[in-house]
Amino acid sequence: MSTKFIRFVAVLAILVSIVGITGVARADPAGEKTAAAASSSTSPSISPWLKGWADENTSVHLGYYPSIAYNPADGLPYISYYDAVLKNLMLTSPTTSASNCGDNNLWWCRVVDGNSSLSGKTNGDVGQFSSIAFWSGTIGILPGWKLGISYHDASNHALKVAVWTQTALGGSWKYTIIASTDNSVHSGNEVGTYTSLKFSSGGTPYIAYYSHLYSTFLSNYIGSLYLARQVASGGNCGVGADAGKWQCDTIEFSPGTGMGLYASLGLGYNNVPYMSYYDAFNGDLKYAHYDGPGTGDCYSGSDYSCMTIDSTGNVGLFTSLTAPRSSTDKPRIAYYDKTNGELKYAIPSASGQHCVAGWYCEAIRTIGANLTQVGISMALDDEGRPIIAYQDASNDPGPAVLSVARPNAASGVLIGNCGDGGGGLFFDWVCDYVDNAAYGIGNVSLADYTAVAVSPNGLATIAYLETDSYNNTDHLKVAYQRLQIFLPLIKR
Repeated sequence: MSTKFIRFVAVLAILVSIVGITGVARADPAGEKTAAAASSSTSPSISPWLKGWADENTSVHLGYYPSIAYNPADGLPYISYYDAVLKNLMLTSPTTSASNCGDNNLWWCRVVDGNSSLSGKTNGDVGQFSSIAFWSGTIGILPGWKLGISYHDASNHALKVAVWTQTALGGSWKYTIIASTDNSVHSGNEVGTYTSLKFSSGGTPYIAYYSHLYSTFLSNYIGSLYLARQVASGGNCGVGADAGKWQCDTIEFSPGTGMGLYASLGLGYNNVPYMSYYDAFNGDLKYAHYDGPGTGDCYSGSDYSCMTIDSTGNVGLFTSLTAPRSSTDKPRIAYYDKTNGELKYAIPSASGQHCVAGWYCEAIRTIGANLTQVGISMALDDEGRPIIAYQDASNDPGPAVLSVARPNAASGVLIGNCGDGGGGLFFDWVCDYVDNAAYGIGNVSLADYTAVAVSPNGLATIAYLETDSYNNTDHLKVAYQRLQIFLPLIKR
């Protein structure tokens, strides 16, 4: 049995002790809450979920823009997020030592960048739109790993990345301003929102992001999708000592604002970048992938091909993409249809209902129309099947809840309770509540921001925002999947 698995089991045991077998108990300073019941459902149960708070001790508005990934070194989940009071980029992980936050102080929360008397940092307002990723391999001649977090620096209107590099000799952070408003590529108003970070197989960080600027030529704001990648030299981005060490490519731009909002990046098995994003100018779901030097069609001379996937109504917000894992795999996109209030799913297909030729788009579940902020996040299990964590705000005027959707095959059932069946007779997805905040008595809303990852043992972990309107607080919460059965059925 590996050391990594033993550590994971040990920390999972701690988390079980935090949340218990049937539910969660929480401090009740206002006297309006009760002990939380187990995850309830009016639909087929996917599996029980264990829930607890990862950070609720140091501020009253925590947990914005969460992103989650598993560290290959210790097998534990790490969550980056934004402290909206102290304006800090935060990082937390479960631990048996150095704990200082969360349920029973069994999480370790620390400031990565921002303002902290402990770290001595006074770096302004940083940490919105965070995205976390890990890489492991050889660093120099030593085995090691990297933790990367991309994020927005609101004080300097810049895209920033923090990378922790760890080997047997030790570890340290490196902070880089990749691009800002005074960079020739981005001269304008705001740079580096909606970031999405991935490492290539060789350890090179790639970051998709959105920026907008004012064009005097067009007398309008231009919102564009960009992709930054680290290079040895000769790049057009990077500030100070890092000048020229990043290449920032324009993927797609628009004469109106909003091209590239909610960018989601995946790197395929062959390190090819895939991106989903929202075209707010036209209200469309867009998709881009690397095509080769000068062979793309996003614009003249582009290396990337861009296409509209779904354009029926106002669609494509809050996108989440997974890239192909093999030559026979396909990209997948989860997104929000604002017009119809639906969670939707798109995948390349030669059959089924088409939103655009060669793609199949399916309405999975109604989650509430005309929402302004919706948490949607998708990951793949070990069998390559999607799990989508999402906010369900369809129970108007009740508070929003956290739910998950899985294809029937991944849930071990033949007939589900959601999805449109791909034109067939039966539902082809299973949707279930994970957390309905029963303790909140109607004042706790969940999952405005949501992030999901799959653990080394194949179970899902979800980080999400809890908003308590009675106490005017926001906190970071985590749900752990306790049991999952994967069957060798046809993948979706």
